[in-house]
Amino acid sequence: MRKVFLRTLFRYYSFYTGGFVMFLLALAVAEYMGMPEQWIGWTFMTATVALYAGIGILSRTSDVDEFYVAGRRVPAVYNGMATGADWMSAASFIGLA
Repeated sequence: MRKVFLRTLFRYYSFYTGGFVMFLLALAVAEYMGMPEQWIGWTFMTATVALYAGIGILSRTSDVDEFYVAGRRVPAVYNGMATGADWMSAASFIGLA
């Protein structure tokens, strides 16, 4: 059961990462072809908000354990990547101050 969960989690992570890279490449091509900066900014913002809203709607739960710690099913590697991303984001923000 755990192997199936890890395989599924890896598949989702790969799908979102690949989709994000493809989206960035599409925006780079659009910029190269002359798309205005303001349109690129609005496209990126709209796509990001829509993606997060979709994830939130698809993963609704009323269980406290599921909400805060994902039922304790997230492996250490993925949890570490999330913690590292938070740390780098905070360090960058504080560095700008």
